[in-house]
Amino acid sequence: MQGLDLKKSESWDILKRLQFTNATTATDPGAVSPQPSTYTLVDQAVQVTAANGIATFGNLPVGAYLVEETKAPANVTAHTAPFFVSVPLPFENKWLNDVHVYPKNSVTGVEKEAGNPDGLGLGAHVPWTVTVKIPTLAPGDTFTRFSITDALDSRLAYAPAASDALSVVGGAAVPADAYTLSAAGSNPVVLSFTDPQGLAWLAANQGKSVSWTLTTQVVSNDGDGSIENNALVNINGDDFETTTPGTTNWGAVQILKHAEGNAAATLSGAVFEVYEAETGGTPIPVRVDAAKPAQTQFTTDNTGRVVIPGLSVGENGSKVYYLKEVVAPGGYALLTDRIAVTVTTGGVATPVEISIANRTDEGTIFPNLPLTGGSGAILLTVIGAGLLAIAVGAVVVRRRKMAAEV
Repeated sequence: MQGLDLKKSESWDILKRLQFTNATTATDPGAVSPQPSTYTLVDQAVQVTAANGIATFGNLPVGAYLVEETKAPANVTAHTAPFFVSVPLPFENKWLNDVHVYPKNSVTGVEKEAGNPDGLGLGAHVPWTVTVKIPTLAPGDTFTRFSITDALDSRLAYAPAASDALSVVGGAAVPADAYTLSAAGSNPVVLSFTDPQGLAWLAANQGKSVSWTLTTQVVSNDGDGSIENNALVNINGDDFETTTPGTTNWGAVQILKHAEGNAAATLSGAVFEVYEAETGGTPIPVRVDAAKPAQTQFTTDNTGRVVIPGLSVGENGSKVYYLKEVVAPGGYALLTDRIAVTVTTGGVATPVEISIANRTDEGTIFPNLPLTGGSGAILLTVIGAGLLAIAVGAVVVRRRKMAAEV
């Protein structure tokens, strides 16, 4: 600000009253109020911030300066307002010759959130919502590119649903001709605003947020059971990733079936279903093989084991499920009550293990034998004793006859 002599008190009075108007640039007529009369605005220097966000103007002569941000990264949604600063700067009854100022930008935030699965077993569909704020461009700038890319985790498959949508947050849907979208099964999934319709729509909606909902299917539970999903936004060639990825959590259960009192005596052929509730409800379908439909029954193998590979455990990473035995191993009694198991986040390689014992069904093992317990045992004993008495009596009679003949 040439002509403003900081050695004079009236110059400091002018500085206190200065305000920046809504002019395009700081040197435009009318940019500063009140209008300069004893000074003029002259371009002094231009600096670009480094990777650490710092721009240094060195060796400035004593004077007052108007600082203006003329260009910002593509993800900036609100530019720093121009401000005045003097060199030196009065501070706590001292003069600062090295002046540090900290202007701030509001930037585009990329948020991603997982919705609730439409089922509790592997093979369920999970919706994801990506929210992006459209930046406010600097005067004279235009949108040249705007896209959102979702590189899906290998455990997810893109499965578009009727509920998928792109809209202004709290507002109307984005016109269909303003964007293109990848086909079902694609990975990555890319949403691109078209040129010119989409880019013109963005320019008309600067400062608003758009929300994109897409649906995926959970196809496996490998790894640690926690499936993260990031989104990458590209604005005018610059990439910006989600600050916190969306996450959906899954767990697995391994059942070990054995004879009561002997954990080493494992039992094959036991069939189980899994339920969300202790009573009632329907069995939960789980997709064990990606190439086959989901199944609701799980049978122990020749080691007495069976794994239920994927059950949703929610945001907290823990959920109680209930196992119901629907077919008992041959010769063993069917369990009548459901068995609770707490499933936690984990992959199919590290399932929660639960040991379930069965007692023998004696009536099944020896179906043609009479009862050997209770009243049956008493009857058998009585009948046996009677037969013995008859046999003894016959021997006594026979011996008496033989004695009489002699």
